[in-house]
Amino acid sequence: MAVAVIAGLQPKLRQKNLLATETAELAVPSVTVVSPVPGKAGAGLLLPAEIKSWTESPIYARANGYLKRWLVDLGDEVKAGQLLAEIEIPEIAEELDRARHELALAKAALVLAKSKADRSAKMVDEGAVSREEYDEDQAGLAMKTAAVAAAKANVARLEELHGFGRVVAPFSGVIALRNVDIGDLISAGSAKKELFRLVQTNKLRVYVRVPQTNAFHIKPGLKAELLIPERPNQVFVAEVARTAQKISDNSRTLLTELEVDNSHGKIIAGSFGQVRFADVKGNASLTLPSNTLLFRAEGMQVGVVREDGKVELRSIKLGRDFGKTVEIVSGIALRDRVILNPSDSLADGAMVRVEQAKSEKSAPDAKDKNDCSTAEKNKTGLQLIKFQDKFPVYLAKYDKSQLHYRTLDEICRYFHEKIEKHPCARYIGTFDHYAHTKQLTNGVVDSSIIGARNVIFCFGKKLECPEMMAVRPRSIGICETKTQFIIAFLETPLITATETMKKWVSEIAAPAPSEEKQKP
Repeated sequence: MAVAVIAGLQPKLRQKNLLATETAELAVPSVTVVSPVPGKAGAGLLLPAEIKSWTESPIYARANGYLKRWLVDLGDEVKAGQLLAEIEIPEIAEELDRARHELALAKAALVLAKSKADRSAKMVDEGAVSREEYDEDQAGLAMKTAAVAAAKANVARLEELHGFGRVVAPFSGVIALRNVDIGDLISAGSAKKELFRLVQTNKLRVYVRVPQTNAFHIKPGLKAELLIPERPNQVFVAEVARTAQKISDNSRTLLTELEVDNSHGKIIAGSFGQVRFADVKGNASLTLPSNTLLFRAEGMQVGVVREDGKVELRSIKLGRDFGKTVEIVSGIALRDRVILNPSDSLADGAMVRVEQAKSEKSAPDAKDKNDCSTAEKNKTGLQLIKFQDKFPVYLAKYDKSQLHYRTLDEICRYFHEKIEKHPCARYIGTFDHYAHTKQLTNGVVDSSIIGARNVIFCFGKKLECPEMMAVRPRSIGICETKTQFIIAFLETPLITATETMKKWVSEIAAPAPSEEKQKP
């Protein structure tokens, strides 16, 4: 009887043990890893660059009044001293007329005083006029002379003020902004509203940040090549003009200024490009896909899977940004297994299971264009499109049944929380794009859209990235139709910001915490 009972329990015990084993395996998260790829040494130093106009100046008013007329518009070329606009200043004009009349009166009084003083000077010797009267006439002459000088100074002052109504160009250049129209009230010295912005673009300044390892090779006079993505078949010659002569404490890079001739007008000031120093040899380094990076309060990190299957979080130092890949100056070795698309909750020492080890070929090909791979599109729902055949936009469409978020406000709160938790992001606000567009006179909204929001934030706080020139605002747009939520954002020059937004969008389709607990 006992043997029969034991025999009957054995299948249940085996099933229980099998279930326990499967549960234990499922409890260990699976990860995909990639190996670092050796970079090429000796191919020259290629760095991202920011192109600025040679001179740029906002032009403000120096007098209060109303704009009478403007004579130049956006894109017009002007010469130094050329009249740009005229401001009508009625109060100054009236004061100037009164001052000129007062000057005429003072001059007439001076003529009379001089005549009287001359007569008394002749008559005092003859005794016809007393010495006291003579002194009074001479004093009167001096007073009238001073009055004329004061009146002339007042006229000159008012003429100078009246001349401020003529707005002229301080140097030759191009009008980059016209911010006023006829009849506008102009306030002198108001820094909030410039009348025009004038730029000089026949010669340009190019700024790059050279890593410390190459900084000692950068000297004034060194030749370089300026590459513009929008002009792939052209190379522009640039020359190092000066350096900051100090390594930045934050990025450990040397700010370098180059000069480039733009008399042909083929380069647009304010654009981004790349500078190649052919005579400066790049150091052999390792590269990783940009979607391996972790942004933590401790700095930039990656997750490395050790031989025992545990995660080791390593702090790294970034070099150059190649787009889909980044240069790693220090922190990893060639044989390390680095986790792709690491979770924000990844902890040091956590046990993981390598799902599929990838070789060097797993890293994004440098020749790959800005198209999303099929695997990425299937996994995250994201696809890269060209909006208006010009702007690269990441777009994801989710059926409402796919998400546990039910409203636009819930999705906005999701992104708000992601931004607040991220050490390199700062939340700015949420903008009701749908309501704003409906209020516009010419605003047109597709009939299928029932709501739209924009979550606006800044990205890049305390990033030690040589490629980062400035912190710029970013935006994630969410549209709602009857059956779908559509999420989109513009691809940014800062690849780390793009990868972070891609991760946030891909994680929005993850099950709710309560749903995960219900799974066996």
